[in-house]
Formats: sequence, structure tokens, C-alpha cells
Amino acid sequence: MEQGIILEARNITKVYPGGVVANHNVNLEIQKGEIHALVGENGAGKSTLMKMLFGMLKPTEGQIFVDGKEVHFTSSSDAIAAGLGMVHQHFMQVPSMTVADNLILGAETGAFFKVDRKKAVQITKELSEKYNLKVDAQKKVEDISLAMRQKLEILKALYRGANILILDEPTAVLTPQETEELFEQLKLLRENGHTIIFISHKLNEVKALCNRMTILRDGKTMGTYDVSELSEQEISRLMVGRDVSLDIEKDDAAFGKTVFSVKDLNYVDHFGKTRLDHVSFSIKQGQILGIAGIDGNGQSELVEAIVGTLKPQGGKVTMNGK
Repeated sequence: MEQGIILEARNITKVYPGGVVANHNVNLEIQKGEIHALVGENGAGKSTLMKMLFGMLKPTEGQIFVDGKEVHFTSSSDAIAAGLGMVHQHFMQVPSMTVADNLILGAETGAFFKVDRKKAVQITKELSEKYNLKVDAQKKVEDISLAMRQKLEILKALYRGANILILDEPTAVLTPQETEELFEQLKLLRENGHTIIFISHKLNEVKALCNRMTILRDGKTMGTYDVSELSEQEISRLMVGRDVSLDIEKDDAAFGKTVFSVKDLNYVDHFGKTRLDHVSFSIKQGQILGIAGIDGNGQSELVEAIVGTLKPQGGKVTMNGK
């Protein structure tokens, strides 16, 4: 790993209108060629800090340095020009356009519809091969998986010249197998000289992937550590300010009759994709039912079908026998 600070946030404070303090005197030093984790609970100030580093928000106080030079970003375009790229939790893509078109959209000078499409496809294929981020250049974004859409976002940042990549909760939309593949791709990027900021609260992933980590709590820096120095329990304590116990005692519960049920619920969206395929479950009085799955696997459509904001093509919802 190359030494030297490539990105620094020094005494950064962000106060929103109304007096809400999101970050208070935060300090962050990112070494060139490392994968650096930024960890903290929801609401700890991670996203606000990254938005300031990427020019989406302006700090109330403090300084930002890139390669030792102070910068004053007024937009994300300024950050991109300085060599930063960010992959957001919600991808910035046009679903009806192809992967190749999305890659070059906004990056090429002149009118977009005058851009050589064959050249765009070739560029996409070359980048995909170079960084081992395999995508189908000619497919529409609406027809590819979330994992491939994420690869496209990373390629977009690399195409725009990013040598510092900020990844905001990148594994939230991935299966365990896709997560392993992403980690191998990020390690390859590191070996090729890129620097990566990995925002997460999944401590096992931080330990498996990252070199160092900075911990935020209540908008303040708790410290920067080598990931090998601390156990997951010690990291959790720094994140929340107390010992975290994962042992939960459950009393045996007596459940009543079935009060709610869903049977064979089907929904196909306007793109022709099946979002719900014969979904069935029932809940008894006094039960708590959990619905698990990575983003984009039908959870939102299920809720909307149940409450009536979208109309399923088949199936039945029953409440108290009606």
C-alpha cells in the first residue's frame, strides 16, 4: 500500500438550518492506495461527511485537502475534476437507456445524441475488461441485475477519472456471493493504485476488506484504527458508546387465530418483470412477521400491493377472514 495522505477532512463541522449539527470537528485522513472504512450507527454523520467531500454539501467550518492542496468544492463536478467518484446507495442511472449510454451520459462534450454509440459500446467493453467489472454494454439498465447496475456506477466513476472512490453501503443490494465478488474487484482496484472509502456498518465486512477505519459517533470522530487492532465488539462499543449484547431472551408466546393472510400474490411491473411470484404467508394474532431480502427483490411491491397502492395481477389478501 502506498503511503501518503491523498484525502483529508480537517475539523469539519456541518450545521443544517434549524441548528442540527450533523458533523462536529470531524477529522479524516485517507492514505493513498488503501481501502478505508467509515463506520458508525445510522445518523452518525457518515453520509453528510461524504457529501461534503464530494461537493454535494458545503461545510459550515473546516477544510478539505486533496493531494495536500486545500479545495473548495461548490458541486460534485468540482470533486470529479479533482479525481473523486462516488457510488450512491441509489444509483444515478436512466433505466430506459443502455449500459454504454449511461456510462458516457454527462461525461462527453457536445450534444449527447451526436455521440458515436459504437464507440461508447467499445469504451464500455474496454473499461469492463480492464477493471474486471463485467457488464453487458448493449443491454438496457432496466434489464440488468442490481449487482451489474452497481458495477456500472463504479465504471462511470472510473471513466470520469476517479482515483478516489467513495462507496456508500455498497453491499446493501448484494447477495453474499455478489458481495464476495465485489470485494475481489475492490482489491484489484486497490492493487491498480486506486483509493477506496467504504461506508458500512457491517463489521465483518469491514474486517474482511479494509486496511484502516475511522469511527463516527453522534457526528464526532471517535478515532482511526487499523482494522486488525480491534475486535468487532470493541468497534461496536466505540460506535454506540456502550457494550452491545446480541443475546435476546424470548419468552414462549401463545398466539391466537390467523388474522391476516396473503395467498398467491402476483405482480408484473410495466416493464414486464415479475416482482411478486405466488407470494403467500399468514400471521396469527400476537405474532411479529419479518420479511427479509436485499433491496429490489419485491419488498416494496409487496407492501404496496397489500395496502392497495398498486394492483396485483393475481392473488388474495385476507384480513380477519374478509
